Amino acid sequence: ECGIPYKSLEYYVAERLMKQPLETKVSETDLFEYFDRLFDSKNEKRIYDTVRRLNKKIKHDLDIDKLIEYKSANYWIRRIS
Repeated sequence: ECGIPYKSLEYYVAERLMKQPLETKVSETDLFEYFDRLFDSKNEKRIYDTVRRLNKKIKHDLDIDKLIEYKSANYWIRRIS
């Protein structure tokens, strides 16, 4: 179990990514649209920093390295082998 605070930016990023099949890319634009009504987050660095915090927490709690991947303004949950 990985404790992510309910209704936090981390919660909504994780929720949005988990709605997609594994390895399905979600653009920063889609993430902004998903939680724009809840947070003033039109800053790409804020999403990137949120994903870094999530990956750090996942590594600590579940011992999984870089579960959420990032490339060219797209994020996805990678398949664990």
